[in-house]
Amino acid sequence: MGTIIKALHVFRTNFPEMNMLHPDLFSRLFLSERVANSKALLAALLAAIKKEECYIDGTWMKQLLPSEEYASFSRGILSNAMLGPPEVVVVQAHLILTLYEWGVRDFQKAWVHCGIGIRIMQSLHSTRIAPFSLDETIDVERPGELSQIVETATYWACFILDCTINSGTYNPRMLSMAEMLKLQVPRAPPASGFLFGFKQKAMTERRLPLSIEECYEILVDGFEIYAEVMKFVYNDGRKAPGIVASHANTGCRAFVYINLLYYHCVLMLNREYFPFLPKPHAEPQGPTDPPFLEAEAPPCYWENSAKELFEAAAHVATILRDALEWGMTMMTPVPGFCGFSACYLNLYAVHFPNMTAGFSPNAKEHLDMGLAYLKEFRKAWDLGEGWIQTIQNASTLFEQVNSNVDRYRHRSRLDFEVLHQSAHEFRTIDRSEQHMAMIRGAEQGDGQSIDVGEDNNNAVLDSEDLGNFDPVALLGDQALWPTWYSASLENESFGGVSLQIP
Repeated sequence: MGTIIKALHVFRTNFPEMNMLHPDLFSRLFLSERVANSKALLAALLAAIKKEECYIDGTWMKQLLPSEEYASFSRGILSNAMLGPPEVVVVQAHLILTLYEWGVRDFQKAWVHCGIGIRIMQSLHSTRIAPFSLDETIDVERPGELSQIVETATYWACFILDCTINSGTYNPRMLSMAEMLKLQVPRAPPASGFLFGFKQKAMTERRLPLSIEECYEILVDGFEIYAEVMKFVYNDGRKAPGIVASHANTGCRAFVYINLLYYHCVLMLNREYFPFLPKPHAEPQGPTDPPFLEAEAPPCYWENSAKELFEAAAHVATILRDALEWGMTMMTPVPGFCGFSACYLNLYAVHFPNMTAGFSPNAKEHLDMGLAYLKEFRKAWDLGEGWIQTIQNASTLFEQVNSNVDRYRHRSRLDFEVLHQSAHEFRTIDRSEQHMAMIRGAEQGDGQSIDVGEDNNNAVLDSEDLGNFDPVALLGDQALWPTWYSASLENESFGGVSLQIP
């Protein structure tokens, strides 16, 4: 039982966005006869925390089985449970397995687990509030006060995962804030209310401003904004019609998450309008590849945009560094992607300092922070390896641009769409050959289009097709987590400093 309590504490500490496991109710599942679905939940939890063994003190972690054995055990039980009467523990198990599969780069399984968990949660919720439930033959026990609060927290955990995991596909989200309101899901529980019970309130009763006591509710709002920003960026951002026309336990971890989400949104929105491949001595300016902005920017607009962009990248890097120094190991996929995005921008600032308008004087220092974080991250999750390799290849390209100015003078992101795609997507596709073909073509001065193979038809968009682009056909958020890398690059230079990849 001691191991179960420790495992629960680690999960609640390291995954604040999944604030759905109540210590007392969770422990009761294992005090008496342990039913199969409860075992599936425990196995999923152990699979997730075992991946972070290198950051957790205590010999008890070393006594656990490998993560995949727990995950396989949990999958086996859930394959039968998912078609049975809806239970909140089954939903929670699916959500935790989503995190696990996400971290080990098995995106298909992660996406399916998330979808199953949401559907079961919707079925369970319908038995509570719908005049006629989905299946009136199912007799679902009415929950007590604490159990109701746990169900609400689990529903919001579904919402948060939906905001993130579906950003890695061309599919729409299953849950929107409008749907949560329509379904009469109560407000996310405050910290003390989740632990000790409270009278749940409707979303319509919310009063601003919220305090740190409502940190989970603030996180929910942050992920809603995050999902909308990513939807804009990954639906080709400014390429959409009309966009360029001239018209910790006490809340510390939640506080860190809120700040990471804010600065990452600022970063992604501003980055969309900056040149993917600027000239070596160019200063801040708008896009250099179509579609171009139709109106002239106001005075100092691009300098102010550069300030927001590169200061946001610096903030993300320092937040993650400071969190680590405070003993908070932010080694889960969401902060990981924030760290990767900031690292990519700081690399950009190192190679093209004029683009920063002087607002990133410590870009090299922030780049080193980001690389140190990603090297730690990959000890736990395979995603980190792909991010580091993407940074390596971007560094190779940026160095060649600076050393061969004339050869790259007329190149843009359309010539390196594979790398641009890799900086935005969570996939298991290895596009190394296509990317290297593009670089070789650029080095040879080949002005014609480069054949990168059939698998890249979705990644490389001919500029002539932009007029026919239909964002409605891409209702879902595009890919979020980059896994593209080049296995041929194992020792690359970052701003004059060599990073050895073991």
